[in-house]
Parts: sequence; structure tokens; C-alpha cells
Amino acid sequence: MPRLPVERRFYICDLAHWNRCRKGLRRDGFALSLFHADKRLPVPEDLRLATVTEDDSFFREYDDIPYVRDDLRRVVRAFASSAVDGLWPAALLTGETGVGKSFTARAIRDAFRKMCGAGTCPFVHLNCGEFGKEDMNAALFGLRGGSFTNTTREDRPGAIECAKDGVLFLDEIGTLPLELQPRLLMALDGHYRLHGGVDSKAVQCRFVFGTNEDLRQAVAEGRFRRDLYSRINGLSVCLPPVRVRIGGQGGTVFLDRTLASLGRRFNIRFSRLAHVLFREFAARHPWRGNFRELRRAFLLLRTMASDASGFVSAPAIQVLERQLRDAEADSGAGGSAFFHPLVADRRDLGANEKVLLSWAFSCAARVGTATDAGKLFFAGGKEKANWNSSFASCIGKYGYKWDANADGHIVRRTEEGEAI
Repeated sequence: MPRLPVERRFYICDLAHWNRCRKGLRRDGFALSLFHADKRLPVPEDLRLATVTEDDSFFREYDDIPYVRDDLRRVVRAFASSAVDGLWPAALLTGETGVGKSFTARAIRDAFRKMCGAGTCPFVHLNCGEFGKEDMNAALFGLRGGSFTNTTREDRPGAIECAKDGVLFLDEIGTLPLELQPRLLMALDGHYRLHGGVDSKAVQCRFVFGTNEDLRQAVAEGRFRRDLYSRINGLSVCLPPVRVRIGGQGGTVFLDRTLASLGRRFNIRFSRLAHVLFREFAARHPWRGNFRELRRAFLLLRTMASDASGFVSAPAIQVLERQLRDAEADSGAGGSAFFHPLVADRRDLGANEKVLLSWAFSCAARVGTATDAGKLFFAGGKEKANWNSSFASCIGKYGYKWDANADGHIVRRTEEGEAI
């Protein structure tokens, strides 16, 4: 159970008074509530900024890499400051795919909200690679009502307006179309216009950008504006990959925390030998997919658990290592060795859907009824009134049905609904 911070109240006059009060105070574990000695006056901003790092609970995931934790504290301190000449600070999170950029951006928002005591502090996540140029224009800046054919008369807010008084996370910023980059640069300078509009609006959010590519190379190739890169690169935090964190000085701390967290999430209990074998395997494996590959490995372990309680023995670790090694050899970052043979060749399904169905096939093969398969499949989740119908509905979305007489108890449907 996580340790909850203990609230400490301080009534102070100025920064010098606070520096005298906090001597000998242990910084970790306290959520400080500061008040001016004259209760009619607000707490000075320099005093509020001086105490931003008193509660480190939001960045404990980075205890094994203190330099990253310190950089994130610096970002939160900058976000807590007021805008200077209408310019809000921006942060850039870099690192390989799957290292946790969106998780870190949300942690920055949570720490910022806790420090400022804001009741509402929205977090808006927008992936620049999901949209074309026109759609991205409207999604980011909003759409002026009636400015285009078949549009409503009301203005449609964009991500910048939805993130008012909060944090806007723009992931894969390197894929932002070159034509929209001047508009984003204008927004970073404090103002923007709706798509199709002429009136300027003030920006009232903090920006966090994420990328897994080298923006300096993109600038050299002419795909990214140099002035925009200079503007967003002021507060830059590089998140190291999983293999570096495991092999670093804090690798033991990182592995223990990660195994405990993912074990709770997937309802997995390791035997003593399985725990030792998984730690040794984790130190050898390259983890090119980083946390995404780690989560997929735990999902595979859940399918190999010996019972509904999620108990994993040593042979399951050996099977997992062989599957991940084969997948690494096949495709470099996960291939057909991850999946059940009946779903591995389906091109209409994504990797997560294939893993989910592989789990369903594994559950069905161990039991004799759809009810028991549903209980095993949804183990650790909410209690369901009809386990069999819930399980049938889950596999039915992907074109499968339960058949007690078939080998493995799950068969594929034809378009007419008959099994094949």
C-alpha cells in the first residue's frame, strides 16, 4: 500500500522565514500546506515555488535514475510559475517508443495540480501522427463555426482550449505537418487562431511534447522548423529505455518495483524459483518494446498461469523466454510466436487483440464449460452475473464462438454464423 503524505501546515511571512522553519525537516513524506502569517494575504510566488518538490510521490517511479527525477522536478517548478509576457513554459520528453512518455506527462500534470492546489487541471493527450494536415489543424486549434461547408454554426474547441489551465501533451511532435508548425510556434508565443477564424485567442495551458525520433536530424533534413525546435527544447528530459534502467545502478530497485506493479495489474504470483528466473531473463533480454513489451510478457505469463489465482511456476518463465527470443528473431519486436496459431495469421487484428484472443484460447483449452472459461479469463476483474455470456460476447466480437464439442472449445464463425 503506498505511503500517504502527512499534511504539515506552516504560517510564514517570507522566504527567509520559511528557510529557517524547514531546517531539519525531512522533505520526503510531507504534503506541505503553506499560509501567510497574515491570513488576509496570499502566499508569495517565490515561496510557493521554493516548496514545489516537498512531495515526491509522483516521481517515485524514477528513484532508480535520480537525474531524470531532478529534471522532472525542474519541469514542474517551471510550470508552476506565471507566464512571462504571455509565454508559458514547454517541456520535451524524448526516448524510444514505449519508455513511458505519456505516463510521465500525466505525472507532471498530477504534480503540478497538487502543488498549485487546483481543483480542475485537465490533461489532454493528442498524437500528432493520428491525423492528416486538415484534421490536425482542427483537432489542435479548433474549428470556426460555419467557416467550411457542412460545418455547424458553433465553434468547435480544439485541444489547446480543452487544456485550459492544465497540460496539453502533444505526442510524436516530429510528425506534425510542416505547414502547421508556424501556427504551433505562434501558440507557444501566447496566441492562436481557430481553423478558419481570424480572431486571436490567448493560450492558457502548459505544453509537453513527446518524440521518439531525433529532432535535430529532422531539422537538418528540413522536416522540422529550427525555431520551433529551439522553442520546445528548453526543458528537455530524456527517458532511458528499460534495458538501460535494468543494467544501471538502480536496476534492482527498478526490477522489484516493476515486477510488483505488473504482478498486481495482471494478478500474477511468482513461485520463488520463477521470480529468480524472470529477474535473470529480464537482465538478458533487450526489451526493444520497453514497457509495452514488458506488459505483453506479463499478459503471456497470465495465459500460462496454472490456476485462476495467477500462480506462475518456473517452466512458464522458460516458455516465455523461448517465445520472446523467437519473436525477436522473426521480427525484431514481437512476431507470430506471441500468438495462438489460430489468430497469428489474421491481418485484420492488432497485436493487443491477438494477445487477448490467445489468452481466451488458453483459458478455453483448460476447462470444460464457458462459465469456467469466463471465470478464468476475467480473473481479477469485476464479478459478473453471467460468466459464459460475457466470455462469448468477448470472443464473438472477433468472429469466434464457444463449441463444447470442438478441440479447444473455440471455433471460427463464417459470415452466416456457422462454425468452420
